[in-house]
Amino acid sequence: MIVFLLSILISSINAKEVSSVSLKPEQILSVTLGLGKTTLLRFDEKPQKVIIGNKNYFNLEASENDIALQPLGLSSTNLFVYLRDHTYSFILRACDHCAYDDFIIVKRKNENSQEIFLSDNSQSKGKRFSKKLILGKIIIELKSIFLKNGKYVIDFNLVNSTKKDLRALDFCFELKGNDTKSIEKEFAFENFNLSQGINRGRLVFGLKTKSDVELMANFDKRSAKTVIEKGFL
Repeated sequence: MIVFLLSILISSINAKEVSSVSLKPEQILSVTLGLGKTTLLRFDEKPQKVIIGNKNYFNLEASENDIALQPLGLSSTNLFVYLRDHTYSFILRACDHCAYDDFIIVKRKNENSQEIFLSDNSQSKGKRFSKKLILGKIIIELKSIFLKNGKYVIDFNLVNSTKKDLRALDFCFELKGNDTKSIEKEFAFENFNLSQGINRGRLVFGLKTKSDVELMANFDKRSAKTVIEKGFL
């Protein structure tokens, strides 16, 4: 039985610079800021209060539901954003000439609506298949697929062979059908930080009609793709 109690749910948007994350109140999101660049955080409602740890190295501007952040030097700090009935926590890290977060849509995680990610024993009943997407020293291994509540669920392992922890937020998946149109999907990792070794994940998508599906994974300007044949669906 797979339990994703600490999972981060990411709704991928085609533009790589934009991410949407759903967070539990107790989770802390790491955000990478680029020198000379502005990163925008957008919330479901207007923040009532914002506290940043180091005001000397970070410029902060709030407008309606948005918070714009710009680093003034290579530093790190924490950020707390207070909404009406809960608080979001962030770690801000500045870097130069690096892949930074451009636009993040922050949502509160709804436990009931994300039941498919939290607990399920259907994996043992799924169709086993073995496909790999290779992104340099990162390998995504597709393990099994099953149907639940009218949607297809793919369980996969992400094997991190780099010498550092990675962030779930930095990965993006794209799905396309035979008509080359993008397919709506969601994916989750068991943890925010993807440590060295094996990290579990899950991809969920719906299809109106069965057909071959092209799956592409993107990370740090690298991409890899494979085809999930109609026979597995």
